[in-house]
Order: sequence, then C-alpha cells, then structure tokens
Amino acid sequence: MSLITVCCEAPVGVDVEPSSRRDEVASAAEVALHRNEHPSSPDEMLRLWVRKEALLKAHGTGLATDPRSVHLDTSGHILEGPAGAIVDLTLGPDWCAAVAVLGPTPEVVVSY
Repeated sequence: MSLITVCCEAPVGVDVEPSSRRDEVASAAEVALHRNEHPSSPDEMLRLWVRKEALLKAHGTGLATDPRSVHLDTSGHILEGPAGAIVDLTLGPDWCAAVAVLGPTPEVVVSY
C-alpha cells in the first residue's frame, strides 16, 4: 500500500506498515524506543513505530534522526522531539498507519 500526503501550511509525513510486520517491528524495540516508552504488545509497538516514522519524515530527516530521541505517550502526543501533531489512520486490520504535521498545530483535520 502507498499513501500520499499533502499539506499546504506545514511539513507533513506519513508511514504505513502491514500488520504482519508487528513481530518484526517489536524485535527492533532497542533501536526505536525512548527510555520511557514501554509498549505492552507487538500491536502497540507497531503503532508507536508508524507514529514516530511519520513524525520524523515530516521533520525531513526520517530515520537519520534516532527514533529513541522521540518520546510519545500511548495516544501519540509528542512528549519529546519535534513539535507537531500525529493522527492515526484507520485502514483496516491489515495496515497500521499515521500522518504527522509539524509546527504549532492546535487542530489537525485529516481527510482520507
């Protein structure tokens, strides 16, 4: 699956992963998790991964920025890292996806 994002007012990034990668992503926790992040399942880890990757893509660096430097709470709010907003996308049970918009974004509306 491919996703394209467009935002005229701020940098934007998106990430989508097949749900079948949940165990593979969970095994990469040591290189992806902030010291205060503790996902309770492979599904939570996959959700955290797509949120971080979307945010870092919006930031313009992708995985050149260490994902461990980004701290998200369980609902995707950024506690540490580049400012922005992250919205989970619902694409069905086979996919996990998120979109991130940088900058001071009091309200983000995502249409898909």
